[in-house]
Amino acid sequence: MGKFIFHSDAREDIQLLRFDHSVEMLQLGQLFRQLEADPAKFEKIWEDGYGEFRNAQDRFNVLKWRKAQAKGQGLWRLKDLDLERNEKLFRVFYCMHDGNPEQAHVLAVIFKKLNDNTEFDYDDLTSPAAVRMLRAYDGVRGSAR
Repeated sequence: MGKFIFHSDAREDIQLLRFDHSVEMLQLGQLFRQLEADPAKFEKIWEDGYGEFRNAQDRFNVLKWRKAQAKGQGLWRLKDLDLERNEKLFRVFYCMHDGNPEQAHVLAVIFKKLNDNTEFDYDDLTSPAAVRMLRAYDGVRGSAR
C-alpha cells in the first residue's frame, strides 16, 4: 500500500490553511487516506495527466511540475477535483523517495486564488513558495543517499 509522508513544511501549510479552510483541509485529508487505502489509485499519483476535470468520476488530477522537472527535480502536483469544481484551488506538491513509488513525500500544500498567480506561479522557480519546496525536495533527496 502507498503512503504519504508529510514534510514539516507541508504539515505547517495544512495547519495554517485550517484556519480559513478547515472543511477543505478535511476533504483533502480524506483524499490522502482514500489513495493510501487503494493501491491502484495510489499508483495513479505517478501518472502524468491522470484525472480529468470534466469527468465527474475522477476525484483527483496529477501533473508533473514541468518547470522543476526540466531542472532535474522530480516534483509532482496533485489537486482534488471535487474542491477544484467548487473553485477551491489547492495544490499538493510531492516527490518520490529513493525510487520507491509506494512513498510520496508531500512537500507543500498551496492555496491558489482563482486567476491569481501572486502566491504561486508554476513558471517562477525563484518565488518564495517554489524555493521552499525545492529546498524541501533537496532535503528529501539528500536523505535518500
